[in-house]
Amino acid sequence: MESSSVKPRAPSKAPSMASATRSTTPPNSPREYTNQVRVPRPEVSNHTRLVCCLLNFLQADIPEPCGFTPNFFKVHSTNGYELFATRLLPTSWAVTTVGLFIPGLANIKISIRVWKAIENHENHYRIEAFASCCSRTDGILAEGRKLLRVEISIGWWIPEDQDASDLEDLEWMAVLRLLRRAAKRNFNMYGEERTEEESEEFDRTQAQLFYIGDRARIRGEY
Repeated sequence: MESSSVKPRAPSKAPSMASATRSTTPPNSPREYTNQVRVPRPEVSNHTRLVCCLLNFLQADIPEPCGFTPNFFKVHSTNGYELFATRLLPTSWAVTTVGLFIPGLANIKISIRVWKAIENHENHYRIEAFASCCSRTDGILAEGRKLLRVEISIGWWIPEDQDASDLEDLEWMAVLRLLRRAAKRNFNMYGEERTEEESEEFDRTQAQLFYIGDRARIRGEY
């Protein structure tokens, strides 16, 4: 499936999800914009419940990982570098709140990873958050033929010959805020994926809250 507060200083030019919007989330965006608890509808699949679990977890006060540095994108390329990883027990709030009860569930692994690559003389960037339902042997559980694994993604690109230093210096809270924005853009309050039209309407109505620099060319989801 497709898979959205900086320390006081000059604003980082972090990406928006919109192809028509060019901006970064300002340091003081309204809290209600990202703080939305998802509650799945009755009788939905465990896949949708897992989406809600991941979205709700990303709203939490997640501490900065040990050893985190904001210049993780200041490399030639990186392929799935892990910024953060944790395991949620079946009894944790984020799991029980969404009614995620699965036989054989040992834990839910959550990770945040980043990618950077040069393609066609452009620097391409991506941040993704994953959630997987794991067994005691660390295998990924399934519902029918579908693995219980979901992701949220935000990506952007700029020409290779342009200075990207301001786009490659993201504090931990900026990473979380970008994922929260992508989550709210792509999923409704029930953890259901929005239609393309709904996502575009979201971009139009929320554009005044998010500003990006003139240079960033937004690709959106990969």
